[in-house]
Amino acid sequence: MADKDEQLIGIKAIADYLEMSPRNVYYWEKKLGLPIHRISSGTGHRIYASKKELDKWLKKQDVALLVGKKFRKVCVVAAAIILSAILIAYFIIHPPFQKRTSSGPEVIEVEGTTVFVKDSQGDVLFRFNSQRIGNGTDAILILDLKHIDQDDQTELIACTYDISEEKHYITLFDHDGKKVWRKSIMSTLTFNNTEITNFFRPSPAKFARSKSNEIFIVSKWNHQERFLSIIACHDLEGNLRNQYFHIGHLTHTLELIDLDEDGSDEIVFTGTNNLLNGEGIIGVLSLDDFRGISPPYRIEPEYAHLGTRLKNYIADDIVRGNQLEYIRIKTPEHPSKFSVIYNNTEIRYFSQNLFHIRLFPWRLEPEKLRLGIDFIFNKNFGLKDVLATPTTSRNYHRILESSGVQISLGELINIYKENVLRWEKNGWINVLLP
Repeated sequence: MADKDEQLIGIKAIADYLEMSPRNVYYWEKKLGLPIHRISSGTGHRIYASKKELDKWLKKQDVALLVGKKFRKVCVVAAAIILSAILIAYFIIHPPFQKRTSSGPEVIEVEGTTVFVKDSQGDVLFRFNSQRIGNGTDAILILDLKHIDQDDQTELIACTYDISEEKHYITLFDHDGKKVWRKSIMSTLTFNNTEITNFFRPSPAKFARSKSNEIFIVSKWNHQERFLSIIACHDLEGNLRNQYFHIGHLTHTLELIDLDEDGSDEIVFTGTNNLLNGEGIIGVLSLDDFRGISPPYRIEPEYAHLGTRLKNYIADDIVRGNQLEYIRIKTPEHPSKFSVIYNNTEIRYFSQNLFHIRLFPWRLEPEKLRLGIDFIFNKNFGLKDVLATPTTSRNYHRILESSGVQISLGELINIYKENVLRWEKNGWINVLLP
């Protein structure tokens, strides 16, 4: 996946980079193969492009051919201008009764906590509030676009915030900004007779496709004060179909990928498990049927000495989850004042049937620099490799200086390899390298 600085999000950003109109971008894509991409399967219209790919494509084109096409197009445009002048004069005398038809939602822009949804011409269609957003690049995390009805324009699902109620929702917008429905999430779980009911914040929300070609909406919710997260599935009418409870916080990186190529998306999530004393985890759910609570449903032997604290993370009424995969990255002994409490994992990207997952065991102060380790899995979550990030390699000497323990980075990486475990048949087994 290209670096964020190399990405152009939305048709307007691509058009500005190529110094042309959005209409010409679409024309070059259709007629000449301009390399732009659409996020999500199906007919989603959230598009992006890589600057490197665009530059490479431009170098390969026949400049004379492009100029010729442009010259012919100029002639057509000139004729169109004359015709337009006649039409404008006519409409001055006979004003039209119908407004210009919008192309529907295409461009997302953010100012503060307000999201502006625009069409391909840059006209604002509607706006909404979301406290989840910190800057414009985060907008892609809280919404998704897709054709879901017969009007040939995109609908939008987004995480929204109601200021008057001080409450978060997922909201389905029609192409013109009309709210089709909005839903919040509540928990029915108790821990030591303490209810964890509401105060959940969603991020992200995405459209997903099932085997029967139905469209569903998958969202992830984190409790704003406690350790509980929820993954939920709604149908297009807003009915809650499935939900899965995770003991710990999940990161914003939630992916929908048809791993077994059966026509239905699988839900891949990452985060940290509080019942495992903050260890990093990776999980997979079936879109068609998921429910219950994440493992291990108990205090593991190595954390028996923390039983008084960890028992607060065992639900009073446990319905065991039916997750397809649940991977645990066990925390090895690496004493350091830079060690973080919760070893969050993130999905960096999925490419060529390989998952690149990053774990963050350390954070350097005062610069708050996060040091990570990358785990590479195949699509069946067999472990392929483990390696330190460049930032970790450059700063590992500071970890050694703070801990007083002399262990090479290579030795520590090998320890991490041996501490990747899969939940299977009510226990943990090692995920071995091939």
